[in-house]
Amino acid sequence: ADAARRAAPRPAGHHVAHRDNAAALRPEKEAPELTLAKETVEAAYGDTEIVPVQVTATEGVVWGMTALNSNIASAKKNATDGTVDVTVKNAGVAQVVVFIAPTKVGSDDEAKDYAGIERILTVNVAKAPLAVAANPAARKVGEENPEFTYTCTGFVNGDEEKELSEIFTVLPSLTCVADAESPIGYYDITLAEVEAPNYEVEYTPAVMAI
Repeated sequence: ADAARRAAPRPAGHHVAHRDNAAALRPEKEAPELTLAKETVEAAYGDTEIVPVQVTATEGVVWGMTALNSNIASAKKNATDGTVDVTVKNAGVAQVVVFIAPTKVGSDDEAKDYAGIERILTVNVAKAPLAVAANPAARKVGEENPEFTYTCTGFVNGDEEKELSEIFTVLPSLTCVADAESPIGYYDITLAEVEAPNYEVEYTPAVMAI
């Protein structure tokens, strides 16, 4: 009888109950506080002021940050002021990941175990306006069209000191429907193509007199 009692199987679910009890005793990780004063920064190419974004986190918990697309906007942590400081570089969209890694604060039995968390700060950098105006031109009947020229107004960020090839990925290309056989008259000089990553081009046409 004693042998039979020793060999008797344990009730179904015995081990499961043991595991469930262990899980119940294991403390859950707390969610730390992590908030941004704003989730989006609106800026424009040429803005030179640093944009601070206030970060609020659980006291005693250290937060960090990672800047994505840093060629569009760079960011750094200002531990003194508790901010992410954003600096505009180029037009486009950048993101800054502000995060708290899983961490424990305190020691011994009073330590608090925090889960990881992150927030996304989006930086939208608009293109700056740039005026491109065709310069008037003239020629005689039977001649070929001259090389059309233009004037740019509105460069920012020191771009006026750069070569145009550094600003435009496609230089302004001007054209005119008039050819060598066109009669006397006035013909519009139009913009064929242009592309500038940091500028929204506003074109002003001119005329060619024959």
